[in-house]
Amino acid sequence: MEMVVIYMNLSRRMGNRSMAMKSGRGVSMSTVGVDIGDWTYEKKTRNQNNFGPVVFRTWDFGGQQEYYTTHQYFLSRRSLYLVLWKIADGEKGINEIQQWLINIQARAPNSPVIIVGTHHDLITTQFPPSFSDYLQGKIRERFINLVDPEKCGLPRVVDSLEVSCKTKHNIRHLANLIYDTAFSLRSQGSKQRLLEQKIPATYLHMEEIVGDLCVEMRHSVRDPILGQDEFESCVTAHMKTKYSSSFRDTAELHQATSFLHENGVLLHYDDATLKDLYF
Repeated sequence: MEMVVIYMNLSRRMGNRSMAMKSGRGVSMSTVGVDIGDWTYEKKTRNQNNFGPVVFRTWDFGGQQEYYTTHQYFLSRRSLYLVLWKIADGEKGINEIQQWLINIQARAPNSPVIIVGTHHDLITTQFPPSFSDYLQGKIRERFINLVDPEKCGLPRVVDSLEVSCKTKHNIRHLANLIYDTAFSLRSQGSKQRLLEQKIPATYLHMEEIVGDLCVEMRHSVRDPILGQDEFESCVTAHMKTKYSSSFRDTAELHQATSFLHENGVLLHYDDATLKDLYF
């Protein structure tokens, strides 16, 4: 059981950037802690009526119990969540889904979630055909076909499907579902799509600078963690050097920092022990 968070609001509409879909072949690897990456995808349709390629920032959370307490620090409202479970675990696996959904609703209320059952190839060879339908019925009854899921402490579960990395069953369907869900989301109380929101150029500049700082620190064999004074001075200096621009004041810098935190670019918490650290 694990969870993947896909940050969407800062995902960029790209020009003709090629699609990148990666999947393991013949090797099973467990996620240790959190794996962070980028995934570029464009839904292909016959009439070419789509929105073009999109770059998603993905955070893959380890499903081991020792990591559960850290997950809460990475959940954001500007995200799409995939909750993965192994179909062969049956009802035990379904029961474990609920706690993940409760955690998402507690930290990122009403966020969209897709429940993904893995190892579909095992079901077709080791279980009767009705087993899969039975499990999907249970999932829809408990997590999807609800009038007011928030009253049950649950987020908005968009859909549930089964996949197999071995046979590629439903992999393309899942990718298209992620793409369509991303473009269907709107800001709270607004008709505007999240991915069509206008973002200040300084925020995008700061995203690039954060990436540059991370590379610089790793080359210097430093962990990419800065104190408040160093973070603010480094960002300000890089903004002036690279873009000949700057934030109007510290408040605007903090707003940009909060925005990038919500989009998985950096981490900064308003916590008494962590507020002076930027990850």
